[in-house]
Amino acid sequence: MDGVKNARMYLLAVSLFFAEALFAVILLGKLYLILGTASFAAACFAALLALGAHFLAIASKKAKAMYMLLASSFASITAIAAAALALAAFSTFGSTLKIMAQSSWGLYSSAKGMQISPGIRVGYKGDIDSAQTMLALSEIRGLAGGDIEAAEYSTMSSLALAMASNSIDAALIKGTYLSFAQVELKTYKCKAHEIHECKLTAGYSPEMLEDLAKTPFCLYASGIDESEMLSDANLIITVNPLVNEILITNVPRDYYVFLNGDEGKPDKLTHCAAYGIECSLATIESLLGIKIDYYAQANFQAFVSIVDALGGINATAETDFTSIWSLSRNVEYEFKKGENHLDGKAALAFARERKQFASGDRMRSVNQQAVLTGMIEKLQSPAGLLNAYSILEAIAANAKTNIKPEQIVSLVINQLENSPKWSLCTFRIDGEDSFAKCYSAEGLSYVTLPDESIIQEARDMILALLKRDE
Repeated sequence: MDGVKNARMYLLAVSLFFAEALFAVILLGKLYLILGTASFAAACFAALLALGAHFLAIASKKAKAMYMLLASSFASITAIAAAALALAAFSTFGSTLKIMAQSSWGLYSSAKGMQISPGIRVGYKGDIDSAQTMLALSEIRGLAGGDIEAAEYSTMSSLALAMASNSIDAALIKGTYLSFAQVELKTYKCKAHEIHECKLTAGYSPEMLEDLAKTPFCLYASGIDESEMLSDANLIITVNPLVNEILITNVPRDYYVFLNGDEGKPDKLTHCAAYGIECSLATIESLLGIKIDYYAQANFQAFVSIVDALGGINATAETDFTSIWSLSRNVEYEFKKGENHLDGKAALAFARERKQFASGDRMRSVNQQAVLTGMIEKLQSPAGLLNAYSILEAIAANAKTNIKPEQIVSLVINQLENSPKWSLCTFRIDGEDSFAKCYSAEGLSYVTLPDESIIQEARDMILALLKRDE
């Protein structure tokens, strides 16, 4: 009897062993795209050890070893099934992002069942995708069968107030901004009821947008202070997805430049923010002799929100230092030499400090590059990618950029599907400390005089990366 029982247990153990091996091979093959080479090799090694131990237990044909094998096999298969479910969820997340990339707009009213008819008063936020806004309004005119009254609002809050006070009959809102509109409407105790959805098939669509996952580009990242009149962080991020390389170039805030280019007034780069993002772009393009395709401008709160949406980042400090440069000046942060894990407020303090360093703003620019590097590295990780929707919300609510949400989604989808490993390098433009007359300030101001040889070196590195295709 015991022999029959042991034989059945032996056959079951062998069957479980092969099932476990098959599932492990399939799962590891799928996980390779997410884990990367080093982590994948470690996972394979662990799987081989487990399977090897199980094989030895089967070969021994001892009852006690068989019982232990059956228990561990069931545990392993359960763990593999859990990992498979996690992988399926990760894949589903990629599909969800693809759906998000579709261009969808909604027409919302505070009254249920409102009919779209001639003369309907439609409000919209003016700085959200003017091309698609016009196409959506055109579609609504067609449904109304006559002309409509379209009113532009500068903020989501003013649009929500107009809807709550019945100054408009309906609000046209892009899908990616709906959650923000609902928050504003809740303030006025007003509910939004969708009366029509616009799925645009004309104008620009995600397929017609420049695919950031396939086209090299330059982005100007500007970090502005509380007054939003000074740009304390000025970084040129050059991205070449064809070779998976990123170059972060830092331009000193006190660089002595000409506003809007060679024909402008002499001033410090940081003062450009007071004249608008267009002034900053024109000034840097003239200084470096390059074309900047995109910009992203964030104030302190926006920066904190984006880092928190990432789930925190790791940044490397070159020395120990203390900083109080955060949203509230009564909090002191201590950073150690080496890697530091930072939430949004700590990252702001890390990137803002300069008075603790003998080199002042020069060391601050190094720390700003370290923070940006940490953000980019976090975005490459599965944890960062799973927070992509929260990051999109944080950018949409707090930052100013000319990159479309659909383009950001294309980068995330590419990272999910292909898991490219990006190579990051940094370069810091420098010059000579001096004092000079600035257009935006009285008397003499501290400035950094440009070094043409360093500017040329930066220009050459940026242009070379943009042209590289293999």
